[in-house]
Amino acid sequence: MEITSTDNAQIKEYIKLSKHKKYRDETGLFVLEGERLVFDMIKSGVAPVKIFCIDKFSESFSDAFIITDIIADKMSTQPSSQGIFAICRKPVPENSLGDKVIVLAGLSDPGNIGTIIRTADAMGITDIIAADTADIYSPKCTRAAMGSLFHVNIHETKKPFELLSGYTTYAAIVGEGTDIRQVNFPQKSAIIIGNEAHGIPEEIASQAGMHVTINMTGNAESLNAAAAAAILIWELRRET
Repeated sequence: MEITSTDNAQIKEYIKLSKHKKYRDETGLFVLEGERLVFDMIKSGVAPVKIFCIDKFSESFSDAFIITDIIADKMSTQPSSQGIFAICRKPVPENSLGDKVIVLAGLSDPGNIGTIIRTADAMGITDIIAADTADIYSPKCTRAAMGSLFHVNIHETKKPFELLSGYTTYAAIVGEGTDIRQVNFPQKSAIIIGNEAHGIPEEIASQAGMHVTINMTGNAESLNAAAAAAILIWELRRET
């Protein structure tokens, strides 16, 4: 089907999903933009709800909505549109957790969240618990995750410890804590990573079994949350 107007109901739905978290939550849908993300989704075996693309990509899909360059620019959140978009259903996570888990507690930057998801995926972490974080399914987060949303189970909850029975938990803090390099992680372990500016909420940090830190020898006072998470994930996977 060819769409030639930005007033088309399908286009309006895509834009609404792109802009509004509330609508994403209500519908259980989210959007992807860009050639790599859309084709990575398909390679992962995920069936999109709808595909929109310019004529350049039309041969790859039998049931896509074909759009003009003007409509693609209207739909895009990027300075330059690649001309391919998808509406997807939010993945349903597995009921059980893997042995190593990352908990995101109060993170507010979707770029950081997406990068952490991608890093976890690269290091074989299959489960992430998101507790009061920014929207995992915002365009900025899905872009930073680069397709890893379809490889990692995202468990959204306000009470992460209800999912962590039997796990040894570690709160990553700045300052006084056990050097992460000195920790020997047991088989079932979870590292909690907090807000970029304020750290882990006290009600969560106080329930962790141990506080750990990344000891720094340089002049920087702290690390970006995604950079810190990469080090923590590396150490968590060190003995596996």
